[in-house]
Amino acid sequence: MPYYPLPPPSVPAPIPDIEVMRAALKTLPSLQNSPLVDDLVQLRADLDSITNENEKREQVLKLVATKHKMLDICTILERKRIIEIVEWYRSKNRVEMTLTDQPPVFGPVTYKSKAAEEARDAFRDSLKAIDSLRNAKT
Repeated sequence: MPYYPLPPPSVPAPIPDIEVMRAALKTLPSLQNSPLVDDLVQLRADLDSITNENEKREQVLKLVATKHKMLDICTILERKRIIEIVEWYRSKNRVEMTLTDQPPVFGPVTYKSKAAEEARDAFRDSLKAIDSLRNAKT
């Protein structure tokens, strides 16, 4: 009969970094009862399973918006702590976050209405009326 050693019962399984981040954020008084922490962690966890680049960009934008909502409801000292916690997580998970560290690239804006094109052209003309901008590239 083969021998399959089991790990000793005194060795606990490692806690995922994302759960450490959740617990650390929940220690802040302003975020203890806030659903924003859970939203942030869930958005980050879901990000790994997304393969479509457009969906990934949308998820990153939701992630950033949630982080900013968290920063808005906290004190200045708590804001500093939030940034430290999130950056700690990012440094520990640098490899899997390489795509999210890059800003999303959006294509050129296209105008679909005649009114929008006219407004754009009028704005461009008003800028060219300024002497220092007259020879600027458009």
